[in-house]
Amino acid sequence: MTASGTERRPWALSGVLFVALFMAGLILSGVLGSGTYPSPFGPSAEIERYFTASRDAVRMLSFFHALAAIALVSFVAHLAAAVRRTGDETAVLSGLVLGGGALAAAFMLLSALFSWVLARPATVETPALVRAIHDLAFLTGGPGHVLWFAAFVGASSVAPLRTPILPGWIAWVGIVVAVISLLSVASLLLEPASYLLPLGRFSGFVWIFAVSVVLARGRPLEAGVRR
Repeated sequence: MTASGTERRPWALSGVLFVALFMAGLILSGVLGSGTYPSPFGPSAEIERYFTASRDAVRMLSFFHALAAIALVSFVAHLAAAVRRTGDETAVLSGLVLGGGALAAAFMLLSALFSWVLARPATVETPALVRAIHDLAFLTGGPGHVLWFAAFVGASSVAPLRTPILPGWIAWVGIVVAVISLLSVASLLLEPASYLLPLGRFSGFVWIFAVSVVLARGRPLEAGVRR
Protein backbone atom coordinates (compact mmCIF):
# COMPACT_ATOMS: atom_id res chain seq x y z
CA MET A 1 0.00 0.00 0.00
CA THR A 2 1.36 3.43 -0.92
CA ALA A 3 1.16 6.65 1.05
CA SER A 4 -1.90 7.68 -0.96
CA GLY A 5 -3.56 4.26 -0.97
CA THR A 6 -6.43 2.99 1.07
CA GLU A 7 -7.36 -0.33 2.57
CA ARG A 8 -11.06 -1.08 2.41
CA ARG A 9 -12.37 -3.06 5.35
CA PRO A 10 -15.91 -4.38 4.88
CA TRP A 11 -15.63 -6.20 8.24
CA ALA A 12 -15.88 -2.78 9.88
CA LEU A 13 -19.59 -2.78 9.10
CA SER A 14 -19.99 -5.34 11.89
CA GLY A 15 -19.97 -2.26 14.13
CA VAL A 16 -22.98 -0.86 12.31
CA LEU A 17 -24.62 -4.30 12.58
CA PHE A 18 -23.98 -4.29 16.34
CA VAL A 19 -25.71 -0.93 16.78
CA ALA A 20 -28.60 -1.99 14.53
CA LEU A 21 -29.20 -5.26 16.40
CA PHE A 22 -29.06 -3.61 19.81
CA MET A 23 -31.50 -0.88 18.78
CA ALA A 24 -33.79 -3.44 17.13
CA GLY A 25 -34.03 -5.26 20.44
CA LEU A 26 -34.94 -2.06 22.28
CA ILE A 27 -37.50 -0.95 19.70
CA LEU A 28 -39.24 -4.32 19.26
CA SER A 29 -39.36 -5.01 22.99
CA GLY A 30 -40.78 -1.53 23.49
CA VAL A 31 -43.53 -2.21 20.95
CA LEU A 32 -44.37 -5.65 22.35
CA GLY A 33 -43.93 -4.82 26.03
CA SER A 34 -46.61 -3.88 28.50
CA GLY A 35 -45.44 -0.45 29.58
CA THR A 36 -41.93 0.88 30.12
CA TYR A 37 -39.04 -1.45 30.92
CA PRO A 38 -38.65 -1.18 34.72
CA SER A 39 -35.70 0.36 36.48
CA PRO A 40 -33.86 -1.91 38.95
CA PHE A 41 -34.35 0.90 41.46
CA GLY A 42 -38.13 0.84 41.03
CA PRO A 43 -40.79 -0.82 43.20
CA SER A 44 -40.77 -4.62 43.22
CA ALA A 45 -44.46 -4.75 42.31
CA GLU A 46 -43.82 -2.73 39.15
CA ILE A 47 -40.93 -5.00 38.14
CA GLU A 48 -42.95 -8.16 38.71
CA ARG A 49 -45.94 -6.79 36.80
CA TYR A 50 -43.84 -5.92 33.75
CA PHE A 51 -42.09 -9.27 33.45
CA THR A 52 -45.31 -11.18 34.03
CA ALA A 53 -47.11 -9.31 31.24
CA SER A 54 -44.20 -8.86 28.80
CA ARG A 55 -42.60 -12.26 28.35
CA ASP A 56 -42.59 -12.08 24.53
CA ALA A 57 -41.01 -8.63 24.63
CA VAL A 58 -38.30 -9.79 27.03
CA ARG A 59 -37.50 -12.81 24.84
CA MET A 60 -37.23 -10.51 21.83
CA LEU A 61 -34.88 -8.22 23.76
CA SER A 62 -32.74 -11.18 24.83
CA PHE A 63 -32.54 -12.57 21.28
CA PHE A 64 -31.41 -9.36 19.59
CA HIS A 65 -29.00 -8.36 22.33
CA ALA A 66 -27.37 -11.79 22.21
CA LEU A 67 -26.87 -11.33 18.46
CA ALA A 68 -25.56 -7.81 19.10
CA ALA A 69 -22.95 -9.22 21.48
CA ILE A 70 -21.68 -11.55 18.74
CA ALA A 71 -21.50 -8.66 16.25
CA LEU A 72 -19.57 -6.65 18.84
CA VAL A 73 -17.03 -9.46 19.21
CA SER A 74 -16.43 -9.40 15.45
CA PHE A 75 -15.99 -5.63 15.40
CA VAL A 76 -13.68 -5.68 18.42
CA ALA A 77 -11.46 -8.43 16.99
CA HIS A 78 -10.97 -6.66 13.70
CA LEU A 79 -10.46 -3.22 15.24
CA ALA A 80 -7.84 -4.66 17.61
CA ALA A 81 -6.07 -6.21 14.62
CA ALA A 82 -6.14 -2.88 12.79
CA VAL A 83 -4.61 -1.13 15.81
CA ARG A 84 -1.96 -3.83 16.16
CA ARG A 85 -0.91 -3.46 12.51
CA THR A 86 -0.01 0.19 13.03
CA GLY A 87 3.22 -0.75 14.83
CA ASP A 88 4.86 -2.08 17.98
CA GLU A 89 4.11 1.09 19.94
CA THR A 90 0.40 0.24 19.89
CA ALA A 91 0.79 -3.43 20.90
CA VAL A 92 -0.39 -2.82 24.47
CA LEU A 93 -3.28 -0.69 23.26
CA SER A 94 -4.39 -3.40 20.83
CA GLY A 95 -4.43 -5.88 23.71
CA LEU A 96 -6.62 -3.52 25.74
CA VAL A 97 -8.91 -2.99 22.76
CA LEU A 98 -9.33 -6.75 22.38
CA GLY A 99 -9.64 -7.54 26.08
CA GLY A 100 -11.93 -4.64 26.95
CA GLY A 101 -14.13 -5.18 23.93
CA ALA A 102 -14.39 -8.93 24.44
CA LEU A 103 -15.38 -8.48 28.08
CA ALA A 104 -17.91 -5.79 27.15
CA ALA A 105 -19.47 -8.25 24.70
CA ALA A 106 -19.39 -11.05 27.28
CA PHE A 107 -21.22 -8.95 29.87
CA MET A 108 -23.80 -7.93 27.26
CA LEU A 109 -24.38 -11.59 26.43
CA LEU A 110 -24.75 -12.43 30.12
CA SER A 111 -27.33 -9.69 30.49
CA ALA A 112 -29.25 -11.05 27.50
CA LEU A 113 -29.25 -14.53 29.01
CA PHE A 114 -30.45 -13.24 32.37
CA SER A 115 -33.25 -11.44 30.52
CA TRP A 116 -34.25 -14.72 28.87
CA VAL A 117 -34.52 -16.33 32.31
CA LEU A 118 -36.85 -13.49 33.34
CA ALA A 119 -39.24 -14.56 30.56
CA ARG A 120 -39.60 -18.09 31.93
CA PRO A 121 -43.00 -18.93 33.51
CA ALA A 122 -41.37 -20.51 36.58
CA THR A 123 -39.32 -17.37 37.18
CA VAL A 124 -42.19 -14.89 37.19
CA GLU A 125 -44.04 -17.06 39.70
CA THR A 126 -41.37 -16.26 42.30
CA PRO A 127 -41.29 -12.50 43.03
CA ALA A 128 -37.99 -12.58 44.93
CA LEU A 129 -36.34 -14.43 42.04
CA VAL A 130 -37.64 -11.91 39.51
CA ARG A 131 -36.09 -9.07 41.50
CA ALA A 132 -32.74 -10.84 41.91
CA ILE A 133 -32.39 -11.79 38.23
CA HIS A 134 -33.49 -8.33 37.12
CA ASP A 135 -30.71 -6.90 39.29
CA LEU A 136 -28.21 -9.29 37.69
CA ALA A 137 -29.39 -8.32 34.20
CA PHE A 138 -28.86 -4.68 35.14
CA LEU A 139 -25.43 -5.21 36.70
CA THR A 140 -24.08 -7.21 33.77
CA GLY A 141 -25.67 -5.13 31.01
CA GLY A 142 -25.20 -1.83 32.86
CA PRO A 143 -22.05 -1.20 34.94
CA GLY A 144 -20.35 -4.47 33.99
CA HIS A 145 -20.75 -3.91 30.25
CA VAL A 146 -20.25 -0.14 30.17
CA LEU A 147 -17.06 -0.16 32.26
CA TRP A 148 -15.35 -2.60 29.91
CA PHE A 149 -16.84 -0.67 27.02
CA ALA A 150 -14.96 2.36 28.39
CA ALA A 151 -11.68 0.44 28.25
CA PHE A 152 -12.39 -0.66 24.68
CA VAL A 153 -13.36 2.78 23.39
CA GLY A 154 -10.62 4.54 25.34
CA ALA A 155 -7.82 2.31 24.05
CA SER A 156 -9.21 2.46 20.51
CA SER A 157 -9.23 6.26 20.74
CA VAL A 158 -5.73 6.70 22.14
CA ALA A 159 -4.20 4.73 19.26
CA PRO A 160 -5.26 7.28 16.59
CA LEU A 161 -3.44 9.99 18.55
CA ARG A 162 -0.20 8.13 17.76
CA THR A 163 -0.93 6.76 14.29
CA PRO A 164 -3.39 7.88 11.57
CA ILE A 165 -5.67 4.85 11.82
CA LEU A 166 -8.71 7.11 12.39
CA PRO A 167 -9.47 10.84 12.09
CA GLY A 168 -8.42 12.93 15.07
CA TRP A 169 -11.96 14.08 15.84
CA ILE A 170 -13.13 10.48 16.25
CA ALA A 171 -10.27 9.88 18.68
CA TRP A 172 -11.24 12.83 20.87
CA VAL A 173 -14.94 11.95 20.80
CA GLY A 174 -13.99 8.42 21.85
CA ILE A 175 -11.96 9.69 24.78
CA VAL A 176 -14.95 11.73 26.00
CA VAL A 177 -17.20 8.68 25.62
CA ALA A 178 -14.71 6.56 27.57
CA VAL A 179 -14.59 9.07 30.43
CA ILE A 180 -18.39 9.24 30.67
CA SER A 181 -18.63 5.45 30.59
CA LEU A 182 -15.95 5.12 33.25
CA LEU A 183 -17.75 7.56 35.54
CA SER A 184 -20.88 5.41 35.31
CA VAL A 185 -19.37 3.09 37.94
CA ALA A 186 -20.73 5.64 40.41
CA SER A 187 -24.15 4.09 39.75
CA LEU A 188 -23.12 1.30 42.12
CA LEU A 189 -23.10 3.88 44.92
CA LEU A 190 -25.53 6.58 43.83
CA GLU A 191 -28.80 5.95 42.02
CA PRO A 192 -28.75 9.31 40.14
CA ALA A 193 -25.42 8.32 38.57
CA SER A 194 -27.23 5.51 36.73
CA TYR A 195 -28.15 8.11 34.09
CA LEU A 196 -24.50 8.04 33.04
CA LEU A 197 -24.96 4.43 31.87
CA PRO A 198 -27.22 5.15 28.88
CA LEU A 199 -25.28 8.35 28.17
CA GLY A 200 -22.02 6.41 27.91
CA ARG A 201 -23.64 3.52 26.04
CA PHE A 202 -25.49 5.48 23.36
CA SER A 203 -22.75 8.04 22.79
CA GLY A 204 -20.51 4.99 22.35
CA PHE A 205 -22.89 3.66 19.71
CA VAL A 206 -22.49 6.90 17.75
CA TRP A 207 -18.71 6.49 18.04
CA ILE A 208 -18.82 2.87 16.85
CA PHE A 209 -21.04 3.83 13.92
CA ALA A 210 -18.60 6.57 12.89
CA VAL A 211 -15.58 4.26 13.20
CA SER A 212 -17.37 1.57 11.18
CA VAL A 213 -18.19 3.92 8.34
CA VAL A 214 -14.72 5.50 8.23
CA LEU A 215 -12.91 2.15 8.16
CA ALA A 216 -15.34 0.53 5.73
CA ARG A 217 -14.92 3.40 3.28
CA GLY A 218 -11.18 2.86 3.27
CA ARG A 219 -9.22 5.53 5.08
CA PRO A 220 -5.41 5.69 4.64
CA LEU A 221 -3.85 3.87 7.56
CA GLU A 222 -0.08 3.61 7.93
CA ALA A 223 0.65 6.80 6.05
CA GLY A 224 -1.04 10.07 5.31
CA VAL A 225 -2.11 13.11 7.21
CA ARG A 226 -4.76 12.86 9.89
CA ARG A 227 -7.39 15.56 9.66
